[in-house]
Amino acid sequence: MLIRVFVVFIFFSLATQVLGTSFTGRVVSVSDGDTIQVMNNNVAEKVRLSGVDSPELGQSNGRQAKEFTADMVAGQVVTVEVKDTDRYGRTVGDVFLIDGKNLNREIVKAGYAWHFRKYSNDASLGQLEDEARSTRKGLWQDSRPIPPWEWRAAQSSGQGPGATNVEAVRVLSPSKPANSGAIYHGNTRSGVFHQASCKDYNCKNCLETLTTREQALNSGYRPCGMCRP
Repeated sequence: MLIRVFVVFIFFSLATQVLGTSFTGRVVSVSDGDTIQVMNNNVAEKVRLSGVDSPELGQSNGRQAKEFTADMVAGQVVTVEVKDTDRYGRTVGDVFLIDGKNLNREIVKAGYAWHFRKYSNDASLGQLEDEARSTRKGLWQDSRPIPPWEWRAAQSSGQGPGATNVEAVRVLSPSKPANSGAIYHGNTRSGVFHQASCKDYNCKNCLETLTTREQALNSGYRPCGMCRP
């Protein structure tokens, strides 16, 4: 019994040391819009911005997102507030500049990242995304931006087109007119809506019925990157 208590104590002690801590260092590399490397005890530590998800480099606006982040922090001294460690071993946290700006919020505000609702319930990030979307900043200038998690899923499954083909599809496919008779399902967790022909139309979280595309968009939903309703 004493051994079990000791093991539990050690576990929570280590967790406390890792989570909720912070460190300050210089940004030595910017991998993409939401991932940077910051020096910590003479080691370049990879940091994934908490609560946000930027387009991958192979996607539309992926390069622009990386450039935005580089312009903000490359070579700068920042403070990282550690929130977690992801499955790839990366530190997940909030990044603060010397002037107090929060990089996580700045990139969403500029329209170069989504609020990553699957892993974050930060309402302020959702509000910043809505504001960027309504003013068509950054990636929201694209009529149908594909969320990076959908793009990654398509790539890993081998069912989606390559990055170049994704852009070709966008150029060649005209915008679909609103169809007042169409029925869409909105995924209340991911914030994505699907048309009836989509394989995810009846997913377990597709709980909201939407009668028009405009209703879906005005309700804050994003078009599915696979069926493109």
